[in-house]
Amino acid sequence: MWNATKFVLMSLGDDFVPETYAAAEAEEAAEHRQFIERWILSLLTTAIENASDGISEYLFSKSTTACYSFFLNDFCGVLIEVSKPFLGDDVAPERRRSFRNTLYTCLDVALRLLHPYMPFVTEELWQRIPRRPDESAPSIMVAPYPKPVAHWKDEVLEARVRDMQDIVQGLRALKQQYNIPDRKRLPAVLRCATEEVAQVFAEYGKVISTLAYLEDITVSTSPDTPPQHAVKVLSETYVVLLNMKGQLDVEQELAKLQKKQADLQKKFEKLQKKRSAATYDRVPQAAQEKDAKMLADMEQQLATTAQMIEDLSNFK
Repeated sequence: MWNATKFVLMSLGDDFVPETYAAAEAEEAAEHRQFIERWILSLLTTAIENASDGISEYLFSKSTTACYSFFLNDFCGVLIEVSKPFLGDDVAPERRRSFRNTLYTCLDVALRLLHPYMPFVTEELWQRIPRRPDESAPSIMVAPYPKPVAHWKDEVLEARVRDMQDIVQGLRALKQQYNIPDRKRLPAVLRCATEEVAQVFAEYGKVISTLAYLEDITVSTSPDTPPQHAVKVLSETYVVLLNMKGQLDVEQELAKLQKKQADLQKKFEKLQKKRSAATYDRVPQAAQEKDAKMLADMEQQLATTAQMIEDLSNFK
């Protein structure tokens, strides 16, 4: 919380004056907000609803989980992580100001949501942030508890950003699969099933690049796979491709994978033989279930390894 507050204060600057409550909650304000701002405010209003319901229903774990999940996973884990591209000098001043106001709103509301459970630290941090022109409370103790803003809710956008997060995870998984350092920035391609989807995700490019540590990402509907690209199919709608040019010793990696494949195949056949034995039905049920799970896991590993060998063979 200290680090998040420090970051927000640095991003706001010394001369920042927050917009009024009325301006922050006005429906027309959404027209000037970027998709990541609309997304975080949609999650924020859900967190307010759940935190308030938890208090009124005496389900305090529901309230604290809502506060914790929003602050750590959404505010710190996404919004703060991707803030740099939205605060750069190349961003239009009104866009920068909108993003700063969104950062401020999220921090201010989160501190007030958390105050009943963490009174001392939230008071200390709240006293350090600027005040809205229409905020008169001298202490967070007497500041109004947040109320949901119905028009902030956008379930369609939340679903799209969940897809975006799956795309980020897919790209990072590809790096891990080929032993590429997570923060190594490589070019990537996002292949979408339709032009409509591609147009939506073209707007998300800089956020995907930031979260997946990419050099850049191209959004396309072309079915062609460029040379020396690792491929991961995420769904019928999305496929991610990572440019691996110059990142691998292909012959060495192929040798490793082929050895791994041979070892897995031996273990797989040995377990199959064990399970097909005439006396296997005497084995305890728990052990049979364990063997079945192990066999399914090895089958999946073999399929993954075979796909990696095929992909690497195309790198040559």
